[in-house]
Amino acid sequence: PDWGDALGLLRQRPMLILIASSWLVSIGFSSFNTFFSIYLAEMNGTHLIGIANITLAASELPVLFYSNQLVERLGTRRMLTIGIIGYALRFTLMSVAPSAAWVVPIQLLHTFSFTFYMLASVRMAHQLGGRELAATAQSLLASATALGSITGALVGGILLEWIGVFLVFRLAGIMALVALVVFTLGMGREKR
Repeated sequence: PDWGDALGLLRQRPMLILIASSWLVSIGFSSFNTFFSIYLAEMNGTHLIGIANITLAASELPVLFYSNQLVERLGTRRMLTIGIIGYALRFTLMSVAPSAAWVVPIQLLHTFSFTFYMLASVRMAHQLGGRELAATAQSLLASATALGSITGALVGGILLEWIGVFLVFRLAGIMALVALVVFTLGMGREKR
């Protein structure tokens, strides 16, 4: 019966859209995270690794503190959309930043990319699964995210050798835009 329930979730169009967009976002995010130190070395900014990571962690705190209020006010779909746009903007800006001095301010977009996206995607998966299948829905979301991370690290590593880290980051931004199209069009049809 449990397998049947999981398959039932996969037959829900909103769940498939969430899984697909999470997979695409995770491909870009994994490429970005995996090769961030190489990017900083290329920018002569290895001295910023600690500051950049502290910026990430600190930027999450206000959103996490007010997460329930944000989700209630904006809704999961709007938060997911903001999160995906934040990813696309962040990755693209990193790919064209003129110097390492831009890295820390651009990293502040983590607040609107990672934090918004993760809060809303987890909440949406829970809503789609309902009380009975919440854990199954979370597992499907986590699996899509993990598969995206593997894909992003593997493909990103291959591409890094051919095109360099800046174009890999630009492609990560493009993956986020593809995820935005999948999510927006898919959920738009679902809403109708």
